[in-house]
Amino acid sequence: MKKRSFISFVLIFLIIFYSAPTYYATNNENGNTILIKNELKEIMDSANKKDLIPVYIWYEDVNHTLASKEAENDLGYSIENCSKVNFIKSDLSVSQNDQATQINEFIESTKKQRKAEKQQVNEYIHKKREVSRGLYKIKSNEILKKINVKSKNIDFISEMPLCLF
Repeated sequence: MKKRSFISFVLIFLIIFYSAPTYYATNNENGNTILIKNELKEIMDSANKKDLIPVYIWYEDVNHTLASKEAENDLGYSIENCSKVNFIKSDLSVSQNDQATQINEFIESTKKQRKAEKQQVNEYIHKKREVSRGLYKIKSNEILKKINVKSKNIDFISEMPLCLF
């Protein structure tokens, strides 16, 4: 019985060990750790200096708190301060017909306010995305400057996700 559980343990350990991604870790001149998959490291080691190797570069996300604050400064309000519709509290002692009437009256009486709230929220979301897009462009450009890649060798630079192609 012990032999069987020992073999099971060894098999599980080997499966986990060999299925885990392996990386080559190095530090750049700024002291930041860079992780490179071992497969890419092998390709880089065997390639000539003039060979082009297609890669994706993933990096730390931009500061979304900064994007929110910038959007708030531009618009003059935060998402928390958007106009909010006050919901009615239905009197549970009234009949269902009266509750339905109350709800329909509430929907009709708050139509303009709900439309204004939706417009304000959408304006905030649009502004925050615009600010985030600018932060991503700045971050991408900084990385491209540091790694000194010629623009003709870049296929795509994303404005929102966290990678360069």
